[in-house]
Amino acid sequence: MAELYKMFDSTEEDERWYMASDFAEYFGNVLSSGLLHTNNVPALRVSVGDGLTTRLSTGKALIKGFSYQNTTVLTFEHAIPNVSKSRIDRIVLRLDLRSENRYIKAFVKQGEEAVNPVAPTLQRDNYIYEISLAQVRVTSGDKAINPLYFVDERFNEDLCGLVSSLITVPTSEFQAQWDYWFSAQKGVYVTEMLNWLAEQKKVFTDWRDNEVQLFTDWRSVQQTE
Repeated sequence: MAELYKMFDSTEEDERWYMASDFAEYFGNVLSSGLLHTNNVPALRVSVGDGLTTRLSTGKALIKGFSYQNTTVLTFEHAIPNVSKSRIDRIVLRLDLRSENRYIKAFVKQGEEAVNPVAPTLQRDNYIYEISLAQVRVTSGDKAINPLYFVDERFNEDLCGLVSSLITVPTSEFQAQWDYWFSAQKGVYVTEMLNWLAEQKKVFTDWRDNEVQLFTDWRSVQQTE
């Protein structure tokens, strides 16, 4: 075992050297991959352009601790599909750690043409990590992308999501804990209510039986007299 510590200044007697991966590891440990946002409104919005094109707006993202920023609107061309088939493309941000690349860039990830096409799977391994901004269906015979077949995927946490802190409990964890507590308390309250109802029923039954007996005794006396 060893004690690890990073990001300290160097001195003449003790030089400290750090790599880009050290900084990425730090940020990746405290912030999730996704889009940076303002008041929960993310940028990097994909929209349908002219013909078979889509456009990507400006914005920032963080993937595995590495930073990305797009400063101008980008336009993507989508390939013309087969005459008898359709295709689903995705607009992705791709982190590529291979030595010949070392970048985060936006790409059209082209899907397979089919009668019933599906969106291409995101690649996520030791070298490449993709997040999806949107998916677009390119229909055979169309000269333009139909906005009805456009899906914004930025808020899907499995595909993209917003950058969030990894050192706080996610909302889903709070919800799970609440549901567990509520279910447990619900059982306790139901049991207590049933016991209270049974007790009240017994009290009422005893009171009623006593009143009936008193009336019966009184009537017997009256009849005798």
